[in-house]
Amino acid sequence: MKTPVLFLALLLAAQLSMADDVIHVVERGDTIFSIARRYSVTVEALQDTNGISDPSRINVGLRLVIPGSAVRTHRVVRGETYYGIARQYGVSVAELLAANNRSESTTLRVGDALVIPGSAAVHGSGAASAATGRVVVPTTDVAPTVTLNGGSEMWPHPGRRSALEGKFPGIRIEGDRGDTVVAVAAGQVIYSGPHSSFGRVVLVQSPAGFIYVYGGNEELLVDTGDRVQMGTGIGTVGQTSDGSANVYFTVWRNNRFVDPGRAPRG
Repeated sequence: MKTPVLFLALLLAAQLSMADDVIHVVERGDTIFSIARRYSVTVEALQDTNGISDPSRINVGLRLVIPGSAVRTHRVVRGETYYGIARQYGVSVAELLAANNRSESTTLRVGDALVIPGSAAVHGSGAASAATGRVVVPTTDVAPTVTLNGGSEMWPHPGRRSALEGKFPGIRIEGDRGDTVVAVAAGQVIYSGPHSSFGRVVLVQSPAGFIYVYGGNEELLVDTGDRVQMGTGIGTVGQTSDGSANVYFTVWRNNRFVDPGRAPRG
């Protein structure tokens, strides 16, 4: 099955690369940190690629090469609209606007460079498609939103929640070793097995296409192919080398990160 391969590739922290460089033109209010976060690269890599020794000194208009970027951009030409561009790339207008921190009222100007959402690819490391030699993996084109309070009251574990940072957005939930981890939505288990960084993981795909990732398990209570309901026990909380015990929870759909606090339950 292809889907588990994609999400395992996400969790394996494969290195992103593409043939064409992506250029970011510095705008007022940009910082080296906000630019790195937008394109999901490290500050160090962004500085090294562009020969920047002092990250506080980047001027408006400076053209930065995004290292190892797999983000496609579209250069706006006369007569184009958000709707037409979104349709051209097979994404929704809402996704296109979100990826570029815009609203429908933002003026679209000739020459604007728009980030096309969901356009990452990984070569070599990680599992590859037999047809193309590359696999598409989920990516975030803008800083992800994570709801810790509010939203749904159904969580994999009732412990204290905090946001995961860096390459793998999501939520860390504190627990005790051996506590039960439960599914927050019904679906089919598309992967149940080990992972080098997150202990044992369970991936559940809902009928609507949402993929719920539950990491940090010590014991797995379901197998690949099983069907689960909301509240089904799928694993038990494991303990890490530093003595802490956590559940790692993230949600994706159509290769896009979904705020776990507002992802559908039931």
